[in-house]
Formats: sequence, structure tokens, C-alpha cells
Amino acid sequence: DPVKDMLQRFISEQAAEKRQVLTVDSVPLDESGLKELLAAQCWRAGLEFTGRFLTAHGQGVGQHGQRAMHTHKTLQMWFCRVAMLIKLQMYSTAEAELDAFKTFDQPDLYYEYYPETYPARKGCMVPFSLRILHAELPQYIGKPNEALDRLYELNRTCTQIIGNLSAGLAEDGSECSRTDEQKKAAIDLWRGRELRVIFSIGNCFLAVKDYNLAVAIFESIKDRDATHSLALNSGIGRIYLQLGDLEQAESFFKAVDANSSGEPEAQGTVVMNKGFMALAKGSYEDAHKHFVAVTKLDPENSVAINNVAVCLLFLGRLKEALSVLETAIWSNPPRNLNDGLLFNLCTIYELESSWSLQKKHKLLELAAQYKGDGFNASCLKIG
Repeated sequence: DPVKDMLQRFISEQAAEKRQVLTVDSVPLDESGLKELLAAQCWRAGLEFTGRFLTAHGQGVGQHGQRAMHTHKTLQMWFCRVAMLIKLQMYSTAEAELDAFKTFDQPDLYYEYYPETYPARKGCMVPFSLRILHAELPQYIGKPNEALDRLYELNRTCTQIIGNLSAGLAEDGSECSRTDEQKKAAIDLWRGRELRVIFSIGNCFLAVKDYNLAVAIFESIKDRDATHSLALNSGIGRIYLQLGDLEQAESFFKAVDANSSGEPEAQGTVVMNKGFMALAKGSYEDAHKHFVAVTKLDPENSVAINNVAVCLLFLGRLKEALSVLETAIWSNPPRNLNDGLLFNLCTIYELESSWSLQKKHKLLELAAQYKGDGFNASCLKIG
């Protein structure tokens, strides 16, 4: 637990002993126990939990190369484990553990391999979400091209399956008898999965700063599914802002404005875009007004709160920026003790006061009360 370690190092032994956080020993070794740990954002305890669970089922640490009996539950547990490793930025460990699955096509990953357990089921048991994580992982360890190769391969599989289903066949292309309702449900499921993969491809291009290809990918999603158009037009507009193309950004923001409903969330998106546009033009007063307006529409929007503080800094109003962030964090610690707000607040402390370390220690004590062992303590900039 990094928070407890920091309390011990920088505050006192007593403060560390007061830290109450869920551990693997304080929850049952079943799905309800894992849900408790995840709800409390105890990713490290969650990792230990998945290790124990998988070991109890003949898998996990020290079992590589051994014959494993996979089930729905063990493969879902592997998904949770890999997701937590990625959340904790333990990418090399995630890569090493996923290597054991190769390309997810071994016979023991299929229902047919266990006729007694799954007598009437066919196909692969691997959760689609685990395949997505496996495909995305290389981009986090400096191999974006490998990630794109895996994602495009996954996309091809989705397209092929949708084609088979549309032709009245099973996912694998074999003969199949389904009602129209079952056929539609299967096609909708795989179209949703296909969209998820395409979003990942776009995000991968964004990560390597290939903005033009990212825009092309996100545009293609709009053509497939109009339900995402508001968020996509906003996102594409903000990409153009990063490119410095304010004219193109403006055209996408206008499309958002024209198609948005009167709902507070939609209006918040419109006003947020106006704030980003003003920031890009260097109009910090206007940007500040827009971001404040977003916080009126959505008081819990931590991105808008952060942007209000950033604008105040640009305007030289350091004390006000400090007050905005402190009020947000101390009034709602469970929600606002997040990396972005804390990092900016600690940076302002360093600019504002020679007592910055003591103020950071107060934030550490607050995090100890409200955050699990997955808290990213480095955002406090202590030590």
C-alpha cells in the first residue's frame, strides 16, 4: 500500500497505523470479495486476490506450462487481473502473463474441450474484453505498430462474424438455426464489439500523435453509429485544436451546438468546447467564464473545475486558483481526490508557499481516509 508507506515515511508510525483499507484477507475469496476490492479501488489487493483465486483453480503464479482447466470464472478473473495490472501501469507483468495465452486459440480455451461441463455450448470462452486488453497492451510498452496489427486483426474477425451472422450462419460460418430476434441480438452484439475495436484503433493513433488518421477513424465511427456523434464531433474538434487548426475545430464544435439537446450534459459539452476554443485563442477571461458556466451546469465536472483553475493561473490569479482546487477536493474527497486536480494543486502549493510540504502532507492524510491502495501517490509530488 503506497499510501501507508508514505504515511510511515513522511508523517508518523501512528498515522500509518490508522490507515484502514481493505485487504485480500478481509473479503471472501469469491466474486463478491473481488467486487468489494474493486469498489474501494484496492487494485493491489485485487491483484493478490486474483492470484489466490487462480492458484486455487490450478492456475496463476508457478503454473505456467501446466495443463489448466479453464472455466468462465477463471477467464473472467484473468480479465480482471490484466485490467488491474494495466491500471497500475505494470505493463511488463501484464505482457508476461498474457504471453501464456498466445493468440487465444488453444483447444483448452473452447467449450468443446469440456463436454461434461458445457455439454451444449460451442466456441471460445475467452472474454472479448480480454482480447481487447491483449490487443491494446503493446502501445503502452512502446510497440504501437504491434497494437495496431492486433487491433486490425480483431476488427477483421468482427467484420467476418457480422457477415456470417447476416447470412444466417453461425459466428464461425457453420449452419445454424436462429429466430430473427436471436439473429438480430447476435448481430447487434458483434457490431458493438466492432465499434469498441475501432475506438481503440483511433485512440492508438491519438497516442502516437497521428492525428489525421485518428480523425479519419473517428469519422468512420460516426458513419456507422450516429448515437456517438455528439461526443465524436467534440473529440474531433479538440484534436484539431491540438493541431492548431482552429477553423476546422470551430466547424465541428458548431455541429455539436446544432445537434445538442437541452439536457444539462449536452449543454455542458457545448460550453466546454467554447472554453477550449477560447483557450486556444489565448482569451483566458472568456475561457474562464465558459468553464465556470460548465461547473454551474455540472458541479461535479472535475475537468471543468481543473480548467477554471488553469485559466485563473494564466490570468495571474494564483490565490483564486488555489481556492477553486482546495474547495473542490475538500468538499468532495471521494470524487475529487484525482490525479489531475491533486497534481495541479500541489504544483500551485510549490509556487505559492514555502509551507508546500506541510500542505501536501494534509492531502496525503486526506487520501489515506478516502482512497484505496490503487491511489497514485506520485501526484502529490512528495519526496
